[in-house]
Amino acid sequence: MMPVKRIIYSIIAICLLCTGIDYLTLQVIRHERQIDHRQQVQAHLDQVRSVLDSRVNSSLLLIRALASYIAVHPELDQNEFERISSEVMGHRNFLLNLVAAPGYVIRYIYPQEGNETLVGLDYRELSEQWSAVRATLEENTMIVDGPIPLVQGGTGIVGRIPVFSEIMHQRHFWGVVSAVIDSDTLFKQVSSQAVALGLDIALRQRHDLTVFLGEAELFSAPDAVQAIVALPGMEWDIAARAQLAPALSWRLVWFLHGGFVLLGALLLGISVSKLKNTFALETSEKRLRDILMNSSGWIWETDVESRLTMVAGQVKEILGYYPHELRGMKLSATVAKKHRAEFKHRLEQCCKDAQTLTDMEMWHTDKGGAQVCLLATIVPVFNASGHCAGYRGVYKDITSKKKLQLEIEENKNLLDLFFAQSLDGFFFMMVDEPVDWSHADAVEREKLLDYVFVHQRMTRVNEAVLKQYQFREEDMLGLTPADFFQHDPNEGRRIWRQMFDLGRQHIETVEKRNDGSSIIVEGDYCCIYNRDGAITGIFGAQRDITASKHAEHELKRYIEIVDANVLTSRTDLEGKIVYASEAFCRVSGYEEHELLGQAHNVMYHFDMPAATFEQIWQTIRAGKTWCGEMKSRTRSGGFCWADTIISPMEDSVGKVYGYMAVRHDTTDKKRIEQISVTDALTGIFNRLKLDAVLKSEHTRYVRYGQEFAVILFDIDYFKRINDTYGHLSGDKVLQEISTLSKKHLRDTDVLGRWGGEEFMIIAPGTDVAGATNLAEKLRQTIEDYAFTDAGSVTASFGIAVIRKEERQGSNHLLKRMDEALYKAKEQGRNRVVSAD
Repeated sequence: MMPVKRIIYSIIAICLLCTGIDYLTLQVIRHERQIDHRQQVQAHLDQVRSVLDSRVNSSLLLIRALASYIAVHPELDQNEFERISSEVMGHRNFLLNLVAAPGYVIRYIYPQEGNETLVGLDYRELSEQWSAVRATLEENTMIVDGPIPLVQGGTGIVGRIPVFSEIMHQRHFWGVVSAVIDSDTLFKQVSSQAVALGLDIALRQRHDLTVFLGEAELFSAPDAVQAIVALPGMEWDIAARAQLAPALSWRLVWFLHGGFVLLGALLLGISVSKLKNTFALETSEKRLRDILMNSSGWIWETDVESRLTMVAGQVKEILGYYPHELRGMKLSATVAKKHRAEFKHRLEQCCKDAQTLTDMEMWHTDKGGAQVCLLATIVPVFNASGHCAGYRGVYKDITSKKKLQLEIEENKNLLDLFFAQSLDGFFFMMVDEPVDWSHADAVEREKLLDYVFVHQRMTRVNEAVLKQYQFREEDMLGLTPADFFQHDPNEGRRIWRQMFDLGRQHIETVEKRNDGSSIIVEGDYCCIYNRDGAITGIFGAQRDITASKHAEHELKRYIEIVDANVLTSRTDLEGKIVYASEAFCRVSGYEEHELLGQAHNVMYHFDMPAATFEQIWQTIRAGKTWCGEMKSRTRSGGFCWADTIISPMEDSVGKVYGYMAVRHDTTDKKRIEQISVTDALTGIFNRLKLDAVLKSEHTRYVRYGQEFAVILFDIDYFKRINDTYGHLSGDKVLQEISTLSKKHLRDTDVLGRWGGEEFMIIAPGTDVAGATNLAEKLRQTIEDYAFTDAGSVTASFGIAVIRKEERQGSNHLLKRMDEALYKAKEQGRNRVVSAD
């Protein structure tokens, strides 16, 4: 009975063991399926997030381009804004409109249709948008907001960026450029892609958890995964869940059950002796050691602190270490320093998520310091209590493959960059089927040309080619030789025949642009062959030489015109004149032979400071161009004024061999300008000049918000001076006050005679306190000064600073200034009164 009982006990034990293992195996398979399913959902979510991120950021990049353009051209008008905006929105993007708001007030918008209500809106009055607009200025960066309700209706994602322009070498805030991204279309595309990938998705604001796409429950669902969409100044959370849950097939379940039934039967039938079992075990262990030692990679295992406890395989060949040298080292010790933090993070995340890291590429440093790229598969190991007990993994050396891949990518990027940015036109025209030209006779070649002219198509072009022919890319792709030579098919066939015969050629051809106009093209073309020597297409590099051909034809006539009408001269590196145009000689009064060989300063005028000439030499010897106004002495002893540009001249290899000066005679203009804006009595600016400066400063205030002050002062009891000392003495008082006032002004301040005994000062960038301080100094100076004929003289001052409500014009500003001066007179004269 004893043996029977033992058999029964064994059967019961084996059944319980197989049943338990069967159950655990199913659980493990379900768990792995869930892990794989979750990884797949995460991968699909990353695709959706990547598309969403690229769609938004590609549109925001266009906003940055518009802001950069405005920063360089701050004085643009509506037409220019529409032109630039149409180019920006011509790219594939999700922009609904573009808006420019100088000084926070919307002035320009594109397109205007449907957005008319936006023009004139002041962001500072839009409480729901002002905080976001102000944040762009405070942080000096682009900030994205949305989706939000739009003033013109609907919702959208709004990107805003501050614009700063440079005025007189100072950085000034110009305003804000913003654009609305069509969030409905964007989210519709993203949702469609998610559905195509089998996902339900949801989006919400990260800062306040407001859900604006999908169901909010996705963010708390245990089977959902999440990611972050990072935008300038804002982040979104995106969650996704598979529409179908993973399930085990009934075939697999029954297969496992059947397998464990067989396993139980096998266990019951095992009666092999202990020696045989031991021998089989030793044989298996030796086989495993042989596999580990001869593996193309190296296998390892770590403890919970990621210290290597087992190392086997080709570790010596890959990293230069013997296995015993690595045991006890941290797994991350061989990882390149710049990737070490990322490696540790992914290792910790692997354990935290209980997920296997597969096909992870990472750069390591071998024992000699060289960089090695390893492909890793890492599995977290858990103990009986469910805690991470370490890691197991396999490393495979893919250094050669990775370096080749990086080299290919770099070469491709360089080729794409060269292709896109070249000023020459590059294109590929590929034939639908290869053409065996070399083995064809004359008759067959004519038939092949017939085929090629219809079936060789433009497949890739760069921007330069599109500009040459005035085509859009979508209109040019697919065009054939027959399309390009509609105006002269025979010439086209001749060119193609010669090119196929020689394999390459350099030619000039006359072709037609999209608008029908002619274009002269100089190009280098070569055939592309397959391995069998058949022609599969051609590659061309060509330049539009239409202008240069016309220029060659006109060059001689232009030179004659320039010589007769433009004041030009050339000097060698030492400043000796080697050429002087006919116009230059005529203005200077010299004959050309009198100037040749003379130093450049033969026409030096004593009014020109020596520092100016030092600056000229420093500029042109540094290889730069000098621009400025110069006064020169003529042969007769007179003088002339000229706007002058002096530039270095370089030969074909870039070596400077002399200097060219181009002048524009401004003598008459200089005299007229001086007369037109100068008061004849005092020598300071007159009323005409003051009006012009007032208009200019008011325009600057409207555009950039730079305030300015006006100061009007009047000589007290001036009539009494004229009656007592005579009008000549009164004129002398006016002259002396003009001289005194100029000494107290900044270079930016403008002083002029407003009329009679009234003088005006326009002080840019000056507030009430600054203007009052300046006026008080002038008042005290005049009071303390002993005038030649009149003795003691005083003056009364009225001050006004521009206000916001005076943006439409300066008349009200002048009225306040007059009223302030009137109050100064009423209060006893010889005082300063401010209108503010």
